[in-house]
Amino acid sequence: MQNKISKITSKYNQGVILQNAGRLDEAEQMYQDAISDDPLLTLAQLNLLSQINLGVIMIARGQFTQAIDHYNGLIGKFFNHPAIFNNMGVAYARLEKLDLAQGYLNHALSLDPGFEQALYTLATVFSKKGDYTQALAQLNKALEKNPNYDKAHHLLYHTLRYLCLWREARQAGIKLNQIINDELKRGEKSIEPPFLNIVRVADPKINYHVAKSWGQFIDHTMAKAKQELRFKFSQEPSPRQIKIGYLSNGFRDFPTSHNLIGVLENHDRRQFHVTAFSFGASDETNWRQRISQAVDHLSDLSSLSFVEAAKKIHEEKIDILIDLKGHTEANKLEIFALRPAPVQISYLGFPGTTGAPFIDYLIADQIVIPPSQKKFYSERIIYLPFSYRPADAHPHVSSAKYSRRDFGLPATAIVFSSFNMPYKIEEEVFLAWMKILKAVPKSVLWLFSTNSDTNTNLHAQAKDLGILPDRIIFATRLPKEFHLARVGLGDIALDTTPVNGHTTTVDCLWAGVPVITTEGSHFASRVSQSVLTAVGLSELVTPNLKDYAKLATDLATHPQKLRRLKIKLQKNIKTKPLFDTRTYTRDLEKAYSTIWSINVNQSRLLQ
Repeated sequence: MQNKISKITSKYNQGVILQNAGRLDEAEQMYQDAISDDPLLTLAQLNLLSQINLGVIMIARGQFTQAIDHYNGLIGKFFNHPAIFNNMGVAYARLEKLDLAQGYLNHALSLDPGFEQALYTLATVFSKKGDYTQALAQLNKALEKNPNYDKAHHLLYHTLRYLCLWREARQAGIKLNQIINDELKRGEKSIEPPFLNIVRVADPKINYHVAKSWGQFIDHTMAKAKQELRFKFSQEPSPRQIKIGYLSNGFRDFPTSHNLIGVLENHDRRQFHVTAFSFGASDETNWRQRISQAVDHLSDLSSLSFVEAAKKIHEEKIDILIDLKGHTEANKLEIFALRPAPVQISYLGFPGTTGAPFIDYLIADQIVIPPSQKKFYSERIIYLPFSYRPADAHPHVSSAKYSRRDFGLPATAIVFSSFNMPYKIEEEVFLAWMKILKAVPKSVLWLFSTNSDTNTNLHAQAKDLGILPDRIIFATRLPKEFHLARVGLGDIALDTTPVNGHTTTVDCLWAGVPVITTEGSHFASRVSQSVLTAVGLSELVTPNLKDYAKLATDLATHPQKLRRLKIKLQKNIKTKPLFDTRTYTRDLEKAYSTIWSINVNQSRLLQ
């Protein structure tokens, strides 16, 4: 009996080690062996933990519905185990069914109020809902229970950033740096996701190592499934259409669609067959319909696992598969790890390297990735001639005739604006903004925020710096066409750093509002410089925040200078490359054609 117990325990422990290393198929086999070797439940707790971990593996594979079914089957046997309900909460959260997720997590916590994993997962759900104060409360509970709970430390920092609690965020960042440095030294996946690392650390070398830890982990996780699929690619004789596939959950009223729609509508259908692979929910706006009309085929992958989605893409015989998510939230890089297409590209959605061996190319320009920084990218860089960012030359704008009064803005005073998300506001940037407001009497700052607690914090910090809170006015979210109709009410847009406005910068420029930015040190902090250069306004790129504040003050206090600048912008919108969507699309297609030609020639050499 002792030998049998030892054998079962060993298999379970091996399963845990393999699972932590991302070797999910081998871990799954170990857990199944441990379960089958103990039909009488001699080690009931290990049997349960094995069953729970099998569900975790399903979630890691993108089999969220299967995981929920699996856990429902366990409830009859182990009704009172909180991990089951926590993991069901995780699965429902990944399916974007946040209310259901919250219900299961609350039940897990009713069984064990100090269950740190459930507290962390509940915090992620509140974050997705935009309730950062509640998220912070759950994280504090988790860390009170276990001060060394690393996952909670990473989310704590970024929750504090959303709330613009900078002093607390600095302290959390010190702890997070220690955790990440130790993880990378041990060759482990960083607890901080690559996108959040880019937000926090403007160092492309560190960003690369964090992204690489994630890219390699995903590659290892999907290695066995990739080997079993063994996708093969036929090289049909040229000339023929090149089959392009764009993969995203953003084919709706979302920045991905806002940015890419002009390209999709301008693709040369004689040379390219275009499929949009969607793994996100549709919405009731006209964006989904416009996307559907712009491509040859819209394929819904939302209900498929990673393997099923990869099979679907391969069946479509896609030549070039383009990831529009990178390491941003709700990505499905696991599909790319299965290699369903012979050429795979990272584009638009993620301002950095994926660090993934299964992404071949990254589309950029020489401003966001200077040649000297190519060494911090695992992909081969495709340089477009101007900005890497597409812009829709003919966006749909509401016919609403807004006035400043509609948004609580002063009729005649200077309105500075920044429609970037609050997490992008660094304390140093906010201090520069307050300096500008002091130097420009009666001016106001128009910010985007949908969180009342964030607004309260910013008002309080403005008051501490001698600025009346009513000089900061908050804008709420509007559908894109209405937002574009209001943006032009501002006089000067103030960019954030080290994460710039991306879509927001383009929106302001299109509406005729000049944007002031600073030179950055990594991709995400150089996007506005790229965009401003492409629209012929590089004079709005300043070397530091001191000069940034000086330029904003100078333009605001010299109406003639500001007027001349706006006239130049209106002219450049029509004549400079940024809003020439047709030419941009041709340049992008040249890149695709070149890449495909290289792939075909290399494949022939290997035959």
